[in-house]
Amino acid sequence: MSLLIALVPMATLLLALPLGIEPPEPRRLAGVALGAAAVALIVLPETSLPDPSQAVWVALPVIVTLSYAGENIYIAAARPPGLSTLTVMCGLSWGALALLTPLTLATGAWVEISRLDGPEIAIVATSVLHVGAYFGFVWLIGHAGLVFAAQVAYVVTGSGVAFGIVFYGERPSPWIWGTLVLMFAGLALIKPRQ
Repeated sequence: MSLLIALVPMATLLLALPLGIEPPEPRRLAGVALGAAAVALIVLPETSLPDPSQAVWVALPVIVTLSYAGENIYIAAARPPGLSTLTVMCGLSWGALALLTPLTLATGAWVEISRLDGPEIAIVATSVLHVGAYFGFVWLIGHAGLVFAAQVAYVVTGSGVAFGIVFYGERPSPWIWGTLVLMFAGLALIKPRQ
């Protein structure tokens, strides 16, 4: 599943082209084609997945990928000119709070952090790290372009494959390794704007 997150930069480029946010270039389109071939290597060969019936589960990460790509496009296109990254992050955080608080209360998923034991400390630490990482991501979109910023997905992919091998004893098939090679080749073709 983490392999498919590597499609975020490619999906972002595909959504950005018709909107005129990124210029169409044959090299970049070839990178997108390599990404599509990589997905095909996950789904089509009978030996790529541990169980061929799991192919239906490839659809969920593809939907997540398109959601991330849509978010990237929105941040790049809707960001008011002249706003600092800190101001944008404050707006994003207040918006998320307004959207998630009613849902959290309605589902009983509220986490009380008034006493800080191990789980509560982990939640606070994860939240702080998330805000820092997201701040860097929003800054990168403004300074390097949204397709380049979306390439942080490759860190997720590499980490996911490595963690699967180390912590879960996964042994990827040759098709999965081929997928990884195709995705990184696609990345090499989708270079950042100057």
